[in-house]
Amino acid sequence: MTYSKGLYGPSYIFKSIDKGNTFFEITPPEITAPQNADSYIQKIAVDYKNENIIYVATAGGVFKSENGGDSFFKCGLDGEVVRTVAIDPANADIVFAGTKENGLFKSIDGGMNWEAANNGIEAIDISYLTIDQKNPKTIYACTEPNKIYKSVDGGNSWEEWLESCNPTFLTVDPNDSNVIYILVGEFGMSPYKTIDGGKSWTHIDVGFPFVYTIYINPLDSKNVFIGTPRGLCLSKDQAETFQCYREQFINNFLITAVACDPSNPTIVYAGTDGGGLYRSLDGGETWEYSCKGIRALFVCKVAVDPENNNLVYCGTRGGGLYKSEDFGKNWVIKDLPLSPFCFLSIEDIIFFPADPSKVYIGGSKLFRSVDNANEWSEMFYSNGDSIYTFNVALDPQNENVIYVDNSKSEDGGNTWQSFLPPVVQPGTNYVSELIVDPKNPETIYMAFRWNYIFKTVDGGKNWIEISSSIPDSAKETLCSSLALDQVNSDIVYAGFNGIYKSYDGGNNWSLKGLEGKNVISLLVDPKNSNIVYAGTLLDGVYKSIDGGENWFELNEGLSNKTIYSLTIDPKSPARIYAGTSSGIFCITQSYPEIKEARKMVDPFRLKVTGSNFHSDLKV
Repeated sequence: MTYSKGLYGPSYIFKSIDKGNTFFEITPPEITAPQNADSYIQKIAVDYKNENIIYVATAGGVFKSENGGDSFFKCGLDGEVVRTVAIDPANADIVFAGTKENGLFKSIDGGMNWEAANNGIEAIDISYLTIDQKNPKTIYACTEPNKIYKSVDGGNSWEEWLESCNPTFLTVDPNDSNVIYILVGEFGMSPYKTIDGGKSWTHIDVGFPFVYTIYINPLDSKNVFIGTPRGLCLSKDQAETFQCYREQFINNFLITAVACDPSNPTIVYAGTDGGGLYRSLDGGETWEYSCKGIRALFVCKVAVDPENNNLVYCGTRGGGLYKSEDFGKNWVIKDLPLSPFCFLSIEDIIFFPADPSKVYIGGSKLFRSVDNANEWSEMFYSNGDSIYTFNVALDPQNENVIYVDNSKSEDGGNTWQSFLPPVVQPGTNYVSELIVDPKNPETIYMAFRWNYIFKTVDGGKNWIEISSSIPDSAKETLCSSLALDQVNSDIVYAGFNGIYKSYDGGNNWSLKGLEGKNVISLLVDPKNSNIVYAGTLLDGVYKSIDGGENWFELNEGLSNKTIYSLTIDPKSPARIYAGTSSGIFCITQSYPEIKEARKMVDPFRLKVTGSNFHSDLKV
């Protein structure tokens, strides 16, 4: 049996009973994310000897199933953010749970009762737990910010074993307890290995500075898998040398989880960062997509056809492209090349303004349709670093000019050239927003995920940074968002920790509220530039009707408050679509209807009659 969990949003659990050929969801209604939780399911642990026993660590406690996921019940630590859970391989009644704020807990009766097990542990944030399979009394606990603790008596007492910056992961060779792999460093992603039980360490070089996971084949521990931002690397000599596989993961190169079939080590599964699950039947040499039955709810982009607002498109991470012809009431998946079913991640959807039947999508691949997304052709593109694209932009006056992240084509996508500010090196930063001024197409804004904004006024020949006046404290967030006023393109909005507004094309910025909110999507009403929408991480949608001077929540009916995409119906601007990690939400706002406005005798009085008035109405 194979279990898979979602990484984002109010997560979901899927199960396969046919070696990953098909999956079905087993997330019970009891495991539901609160509105302020962006990643609810933290970890899944399955009993080594009884596959029907499953523990799920969540942001609201520990859940357990005793029947293979047919039903779950909460078994303790209610209200705790449980980051990790581990089952004793020799005694399944012994379970450990690491929490974010209250340290380590232990149960000796299968999760029915829990007691603190922090004797010797000074930290309260337990990020990862590992039990030595060969010696189950030996347990390791990674804690934030900088220590790993070790117990040799089954968790009754602990001692500091290693001090290192931000330890996030540890795994022990199941055949040799002296061989241990860890992830540490500033971001908790630098791999190290010891072969003497921690007395000395060596850095593991896989060709990438950061890695996401390490997995040891339990039946042949010489085979070590390492997940990287650019695919999966396999070593057959205990992490001395590696063969890396990238192109086979066409949906997403970023590998976050690896597992082998315990009865057949040639069957290997690799999970990606929102790009679905892959399977190898030959020990990791070749890979195939294995997501049939796993529904994709992570919506990266929503787009409405500017001429026919019945047509709404939805780009998902790992689930491909969906199209609705009835304002989003019903959806059908659109077949793309290389995607027999939910195959590709779609990060961006762009219409050519002069002819909206021409649609471009970016993500796992770059595609173009010239017939309202009925037929697609792949545009062969590489930016010198990755074929995965996050942003697509078009010159509204010349359809041959296409921008994709850090590359530019002037011949309709046949050839590409670098399109980066000279101070930014390829592969060192991700473009989070790419916007072409619709009135002055030579003016382009480029925002980076590490919070720099650049601008060019000559089509990319020269660049200037325009974000230096925004305080560094506001730019501590990992994402930035941009939006242009469609009426006056000198007005630019930038979302960081709070919202900043420029009236002079980015030369100067002023704070416009929402301090403390991580603003990850922005939208300016194209017909009324005083109306601005802001999508946030965990706090939902905010709306301003006075150009950002004041904001109010617009969250009625919104059960997921992390907003990755905001889109307005161009013909009915009261209708707003929000893309989240659990699907699309739509709201049709009730605007006031003024039937009559009559000046009274008193020159300071105005009588207005109508309907749908509210406190935000200004006359």
